[in-house]
Amino acid sequence: MMLSRMWSGKGKIGAMFNVVLVFSIVVVYHQVYLMYQQRGSRADRMRIIRSMSKDLRNNTIATEEKLRGPGNVERPNSNKDLSRVNFNSAGAKSKEVKTKVWPQKGSDEAKAAAASLPRKASSQDKENWQKHSQPGVDAKGKETKSKEAKVVPPSKPNPGVPAKPNPGAPVKPNPGAAKPNPGAAKPNPGAVKPNPGAVKPNPGAVKPNPGAPVKPNPGAAKPNPGAVKPNPGAVKPNPGAPLAANPHPLAPVNPHPYYFVIHHPYKCEERVFLLIIVTSSPQNAKQRQSIRQTWGNETNVPGVTIRTLFAIGKTNNLATQQALQQEDHTYHDIIQENFIDSYHNLTHKTIMCLKYAFKFCPNAKFLLKTDDDTFVNVFNLVTYLKELMKTKTERIVVGEVWREGKPIQEQRRKWPVPTSEYPRESYPKYPNGFAYVISNDITRRVYLASENIKNFFLEDVYIGLCLEKLGIDLIDNEHFYNYFVDIDPCRHPKLIASHWVKEPTKMVKLWNAARRRCGSS
Repeated sequence: MMLSRMWSGKGKIGAMFNVVLVFSIVVVYHQVYLMYQQRGSRADRMRIIRSMSKDLRNNTIATEEKLRGPGNVERPNSNKDLSRVNFNSAGAKSKEVKTKVWPQKGSDEAKAAAASLPRKASSQDKENWQKHSQPGVDAKGKETKSKEAKVVPPSKPNPGVPAKPNPGAPVKPNPGAAKPNPGAAKPNPGAVKPNPGAVKPNPGAVKPNPGAPVKPNPGAAKPNPGAVKPNPGAVKPNPGAPLAANPHPLAPVNPHPYYFVIHHPYKCEERVFLLIIVTSSPQNAKQRQSIRQTWGNETNVPGVTIRTLFAIGKTNNLATQQALQQEDHTYHDIIQENFIDSYHNLTHKTIMCLKYAFKFCPNAKFLLKTDDDTFVNVFNLVTYLKELMKTKTERIVVGEVWREGKPIQEQRRKWPVPTSEYPRESYPKYPNGFAYVISNDITRRVYLASENIKNFFLEDVYIGLCLEKLGIDLIDNEHFYNYFVDIDPCRHPKLIASHWVKEPTKMVKLWNAARRRCGSS
């Protein structure tokens, strides 16, 4: 009856039970809040929750005992069992609740307690009372094993077993330990660590005597009196400098690292008899135009395929470069590499002509290399080459051949040649650079030979060095004039080239004279 009232919430007993239950729940949730505020470990929280569940059960049992009294016995048909109500709510550590310890069955205290029960209580009530109010004893008086964790007293330390260190325990100061020396040297993290595999010094070894005389070694090499003595003023090597690459013995000493920025790779799609490449300067647009209108015209000789190009270096003048590109856009006859156009780079310009001839015009039979201040009678040149091919078809180099030329070393002259650049006393045979013809079967061989010969700024002498290395003989033709010749068809019927024609009007005059025959007006 009492438990029914508690569960139904009617009467004073139900009201008191509700008050106690609400208070218990409030305490539990307050402890849960404190527990999460403290942020303990999960194991601590679970241990506290289990402890709170135990305290809550004990608190409920105590409350039930208080509510039980004379005249407050539940009905026999009541099936409510307070001990089976689930109070496993999460919570923190609660205050200890002192519970009454019940005596063992059969003792005088147990008999006195049983006698104090009301007379109206049934045997089932007595059994429930003994079951729920005597921890450790069941209804039949037998001892039961409690599911609560037993408190194990701390074990005594074993002096023979080393104690395991507790990482979380505070370290107690050792009064006998040595105090740190603030003046001691700090460890150097960059110091060289000792090598455990190093050879240990032999303490019994004989120490050298610095004052003892050095005995001569009869097997030692004798000093060479003719050896070169070291120069104390020589530059010492820098051990921190990067090592220079050791060139391969077959690597080219004079590579041509330049590339075309303007060129026409399809200029010679058909078979060409004569490829004319005129070396010119970027600003000489009038000379180039006069050559296009006169002897450089590709249709001058009927039945003979001629192609004309102008070889030019790069200029730093933006306006000149743009005008050069516009000129090529109009006439499509300029080739240009990315070296700076200057007198000392004439050798690079000549090598560019050879490279274009064998790489982009391999079908051409002959290459005429000439300057933009040179007049060429293409009629006489084509006639001469056709006659020459009857006796010689390859390894041909024709022009004004210079022999036994010597380098000019006087500084007052225009282009002095120091001994450091050319140590030989004389030049090899070479064709004068204003105009010469080379058969296209050797242009590639001359180009490859130039890679293994040190660069020299006199381009015609340099071509002579390459031909000397290849063992190619030169053909001297007296009709290549290295000076200005005012053409007269009757006096110079076989003239092929005339130098120093710098005015466009003279170029036109010479061309008109070359087209006339002797005796014609």
